[in-house]
Amino acid sequence: MQTYDYIVVGAGSAGAAVANRLSADPRNKVLLLEAGRASHPWSSIPIGMARLITNPAANWLYSSEPEASTNGRRLPVPRGKLLGGSSSINGMVFVRGQAQDFDTWAQMGNRGWSYTEVLPFFKRMESYAGGGDDGFRGREGPLRVTNPEPRDLLFATIIKAAAQVGIRHNPDYNGASQAGIAISQATIAGGRRMSTAHCYLDPVRNRQNLHIETQALTEGLVLDGKRCTGVRYSVAGEVREARGGRAVVVSAGAFNSPQLLELSGIGQPERLRNLGIEVRHALPGVGENLRDHYVPRTRWLVGKKGISFNDRGRGLGLAHQVLRYVLSRQGMLAMTGAPIRAFVCSREGLEAPDLMLGWIPMLTEPSPRGPRISRQSGLTLYAHTMRPESKGHVHITAADARRPQ
Repeated sequence: MQTYDYIVVGAGSAGAAVANRLSADPRNKVLLLEAGRASHPWSSIPIGMARLITNPAANWLYSSEPEASTNGRRLPVPRGKLLGGSSSINGMVFVRGQAQDFDTWAQMGNRGWSYTEVLPFFKRMESYAGGGDDGFRGREGPLRVTNPEPRDLLFATIIKAAAQVGIRHNPDYNGASQAGIAISQATIAGGRRMSTAHCYLDPVRNRQNLHIETQALTEGLVLDGKRCTGVRYSVAGEVREARGGRAVVVSAGAFNSPQLLELSGIGQPERLRNLGIEVRHALPGVGENLRDHYVPRTRWLVGKKGISFNDRGRGLGLAHQVLRYVLSRQGMLAMTGAPIRAFVCSREGLEAPDLMLGWIPMLTEPSPRGPRISRQSGLTLYAHTMRPESKGHVHITAADARRPQ
């Protein structure tokens, strides 16, 4: 059994940052466990997300249970399975959240979560390459965030059209106000995805006090009474244990964190007993109060050729985009999943936007290898409800870490 000061389970968007910060003190010996691979060739290329969304080598490929409200369908729930977690497969759009949301959480009793209290951490996190007020933006953090100019004719036209219906152009929706339409700020720099694996782990891989173990599936927490003292995990079928002398940080995401707790006997007693799991700590809230944002999409045909990326990303147009990316790291291959977005109010009288609209400058069709560009010319528009009121849950269905919930 190896002994560390800290063990971090999950090297995703949060876990990679936690491991970086803990190992910054050379007195701390840190173990970082990641169930997925170290990397994937498509991950660093922004457009590569289309190749990862259905790829079991990079994505856990979870899905929801069928229910009446989804017409009996299972909806895909992508979760990253690489160093960097979902930051290694997502659409790379950078949105902090609204000041009102943080203030509401603080008002409900979550001390330390008001906007004025979390803002210094947002600033410390980022190295923002756009304009804006330095009172809201950071310039020297590890996560590089860019703010592209609306130079593309299609994007500029959408912004102009939005102004005609009262939606103002807001060049920095992560600044003083979120309301308005803008080009999406992105965790992309130099044509490369800025995942937490790249920004937080790559610079510190040579630290002697940081050990990163990939393809290491954490199967359970080692408990001494109600105190977590270590973890049990497997690598290539070999079961290992590690002890955390000071703390074990469970940072496995919204789905795998409750899974690990329940596998370890922490959760709803009756549910655990029905699966043959010894109850170590009754904690009814584990896996409950899950909130997600459904994303209905509408598809719009564009009659004029050469406007949509359906035209610019096929045949000779695709060859041009590839060459442009190789030479300048710009163009279609270097853009976010939805390069333009608007934060709007669904009705009058609201103090802050409750809807987010996003534009994808093309139509796609499903295929076994992931979304592919349609032969039709068009746009895809999606809408998020930013404060969903419905709640769900996530629970294990078997006492096996390899079985999805």
